[in-house]
Amino acid sequence: MAAYSSKIRDLAYVTHAVPTRRLRRVLPKHLLPESFVDPSSGEELSLIVVTSYKNKGLAPAITKVPSLSFPEVSYQCFVSNNNHKSMFHFSDELGSWSGVVAEKLSLGQGVKAKININIHNDNYGGYDLYDLKASSTHGKVEFEARAKRRPKGGYPFENAKDKEEFFFNRTQHLYNLGLGAIGEQTIEFTSPRAWEGELLSFTCDYWVKLGLLKEQESFERFYCFLVVPMMNALYYPHHPSLQGLLGGV
Repeated sequence: MAAYSSKIRDLAYVTHAVPTRRLRRVLPKHLLPESFVDPSSGEELSLIVVTSYKNKGLAPAITKVPSLSFPEVSYQCFVSNNNHKSMFHFSDELGSWSGVVAEKLSLGQGVKAKININIHNDNYGGYDLYDLKASSTHGKVEFEARAKRRPKGGYPFENAKDKEEFFFNRTQHLYNLGLGAIGEQTIEFTSPRAWEGELLSFTCDYWVKLGLLKEQESFERFYCFLVVPMMNALYYPHHPSLQGLLGGV
């Protein structure tokens, strides 16, 4: 049974394609980064994402109260966990202490952050500007982007449908609990309708600290910018992953 439900608004994905060897160095050993080979360079690449969004009405799924609203930023990558296509969360940052408390009560590992999301939509529901400024113990992450067209395909995806399924159809989410333990959570989303666009500016201290993205690579390794205006989410309880406990870090 779901523990929490929420309305997700303005879910943005800033995605970079980085050398897979960098990702392997910082992932728990039993997790396999999903990768593809760049046909022009022959380099093995994996996708990493900074996501930002607004939680609206996060509440216990049964009682619907108390209800919380706050912005959130997350650092994630795409992995295979025991043949399951999963999202691994390096960190989740929440824009209110009440959100952090709710995360801790469900055995999550969220940290407090200062987050400001400014949105300017066009007349058709697209994004003239998506502006994020956030800071936490991991440093700052800031970007400006716009998204005014529907998603397109592009290597390694044959078409837009394949791309959207890769990004949005994953229910298993994994978290590093420390001391070699991995937490697992199921999250179910309603089918999204996304916009795609361009990155105007980007800085991310955490990716640099992890050695995943060099400061000068913000645009060189930029892959895509996607935004989902709205979706509903059901969050199931966190629990330790047996595979993580056996596999270690």
